[in-house]
Amino acid sequence: MEHIPEAVGWRPEQSDSIGCEQASHLPLVSIVIPNRNGADGLRGAIDSVLGQNYPRIECIVADGASTDESLDVLKSYDGRVQWFSQQDRGAFDAINAGWKRSNGDILAWVNSDDRLEPRAVRAAVEYFNHNPGVDVVSGACGLIDDDGGFVEELPPRQFELRAAVLNCDHIIQQVATFMRRRVIEKVGYLYPAWCHDHDLWLRIGLAGGIFGTTPRRLGTARFSLRNLGCDPRIVVPGKIGLTERFFETTGLPVGLARLKPRAMSNAYLRCVSYVSPAGRRNLALAGTLLRRALCADLTNLPQVVRVSIWVLVHDTVLEWPARAVESVVRWFIHPWMRLPFRSLAPAAAIVIATILSLLIGNKTDERAAYFFFIAMPPLLLISLYSTLIPRQQQSETGATAVTVTKGDGS
Repeated sequence: MEHIPEAVGWRPEQSDSIGCEQASHLPLVSIVIPNRNGADGLRGAIDSVLGQNYPRIECIVADGASTDESLDVLKSYDGRVQWFSQQDRGAFDAINAGWKRSNGDILAWVNSDDRLEPRAVRAAVEYFNHNPGVDVVSGACGLIDDDGGFVEELPPRQFELRAAVLNCDHIIQQVATFMRRRVIEKVGYLYPAWCHDHDLWLRIGLAGGIFGTTPRRLGTARFSLRNLGCDPRIVVPGKIGLTERFFETTGLPVGLARLKPRAMSNAYLRCVSYVSPAGRRNLALAGTLLRRALCADLTNLPQVVRVSIWVLVHDTVLEWPARAVESVVRWFIHPWMRLPFRSLAPAAAIVIATILSLLIGNKTDERAAYFFFIAMPPLLLISLYSTLIPRQQQSETGATAVTVTKGDGS
């Protein structure tokens, strides 16, 4: 099902006094809205695109054969948006299909529960006009909750390929990002797997793409634990898969190829942040990820210790007792510790726990994970030292995987 209007996305009163002749020389911006059964938020996403004060916007809604009221919403915009509805494998298929039908020199996508900020398109176009060598521009990103209440603003971060690979960090927020068509066509559109935005940034960076930032807030993402980007069944294989694919790239520079052990270890640790400790299955998955992180790079022990403790104390019955033990360590024990003990004891603790899990639980990953956690609590006291590692050392061992951001699975 497809509907193509004669005019899309702009009304004369929104032009900010740009004349028709002047507007005709402005670049066309194509924005795709992927949707599947997202009728509740779809109207807000469309309105955030149509309400831009920029005269040349092509708004395309790529619907994945929705069975809710999405098609009725789309029909109510007759003549103002392009839309089509067809079966697909996920948002990555829908976005690619929309981009290939589009005509714009500048591309973006907005998920159906997200929003563009007012004047975002104009700000992105002006940035590109003043920086012709830049391929991707990203701005600040707001976060809202399920009820639309503002939570916080994520400031823009400059994309750096080595850091993104090493720490399994997508760095930039998708809804606040605009790209030139030339770089999208160069890297071959979105890879057909979840975490497709993260994967795209890596491929653009590896292809020599230039990233820029603007302090202006360009988009707002809705953060909810019900989002696909927070589902470990989607995010965990997505993050591990994109990291593995990166290091399988033919002709990968030697300097990047050498990062593989630490990068894979940090990818497993990053995935832990998407696994709630509550429940036997999730606890087993967290333990499996921690064990694989250690096996991928034994020198990443301090970071494995840090994330292991987070799993043990975060949202579990151990939280308050662990805080009490930590206070005891800080005030009574730690001042008399010497560097060799602080350095070697936690590492030995994790090694012992891992060896026990491998020896006793070698039949299944799940059993191994349980033994990992059985061995860890008695060693919690000496392992708590990792909360006292200076920030400088933390930055050298990789990013702590305890922060979930919406863009990871969009």
